[in-house]
Amino acid sequence: MCRHVLGRPRSPISQVTWCPFECVLVLQPRKTPGQEHRRPLTMDAMGDHWGPEGPPEEAYSRVTDPGRYAPLHAAARELLDELIERYTVVGETFEEADPHGSEPAPGIRLAPADPAASPLAVVFTSFPGLVVQLGRTETLALPRCGCDACDETVEDCVELLRERVGALTAGTFGERLVRDGGWWHEYWYRTPNGGGGSSRGRIDRKELRALRATAPGGEQRWAPWPRR
Repeated sequence: MCRHVLGRPRSPISQVTWCPFECVLVLQPRKTPGQEHRRPLTMDAMGDHWGPEGPPEEAYSRVTDPGRYAPLHAAARELLDELIERYTVVGETFEEADPHGSEPAPGIRLAPADPAASPLAVVFTSFPGLVVQLGRTETLALPRCGCDACDETVEDCVELLRERVGALTAGTFGERLVRDGGWWHEYWYRTPNGGGGSSRGRIDRKELRALRATAPGGEQRWAPWPRR
């Protein structure tokens, strides 16, 4: 759940800019949390029932009804079925640690026939929610927060899921090494309507060497998924 106040981090991780949508990167990252560049969070995105003053501070640490996100599981399975029908992929099931429970969380991984295209994995957590894995190490949690203050809707989560997966399958998704007061591993994506975003996380020397070995020139744009 969220531990920050909008625009005013209460965490020592200073890179967290837009608290309610970024806190999940702090709580359950697959890599070191880093800078995120997304559309700014507005009060409209958090629901208008809070009024002009915005949510009370205690709402950022409260999750009243996590079950409202249960439809995300069905929406993700529907999307995965569409991808299997449309693209040449190999699918497999797996399990990994559930960030919200003691039992392993089930997941589905799709590997496109073209090795130059990015794999996609979706983990179904007990929150209930999703952890979407893209590229080498990028993770997208849905909902991105889930606290009462953020009040994200299932519809918004599904829209973001389809936006990110659409960019991945279209080949408008990539990653690069960036030197900016240290080395960062940055992901970026673009959408057909001109939207998109990027995120970055700090890396150490060992990770830098490994990424340089797999991404000549320090940059990789993943190929489109091959259609059936």
